[in-house]
Amino acid sequence: MSTIKGLGDSPINLLWRLPIKNEFKSFLISEGYSEYTPSGNKSTIYEYMMRVNKIIEWENMTWDNLKINISAIVSQYDVSGSKEELDQKSHNAYINALRAFQRFVKTSK
Repeated sequence: MSTIKGLGDSPINLLWRLPIKNEFKSFLISEGYSEYTPSGNKSTIYEYMMRVNKIIEWENMTWDNLKINISAIVSQYDVSGSKEELDQKSHNAYINALRAFQRFVKTSK
């Protein structure tokens, strides 16, 4: 079981323990994304997981619900979507994480 350095059983590490999240993490690794920087700091995988988790919180849904509704959610956060402004404040970090999750969903069908 993979955990994030120095976080023990924190909510962040508990996040990694559910099957869909582990599958998404494995997908990101297979896509060439990094879990840690060379200096050991959290990297893209951690950031994408946290961004997707935040959207799930905002949308009041589960990871499985997001998987089912990913196209609609991506549309909302994408250019001209009803929630585009939220993503612009983060320099497109949320939409990039959602697009990665959407690719994951497409490959796991």
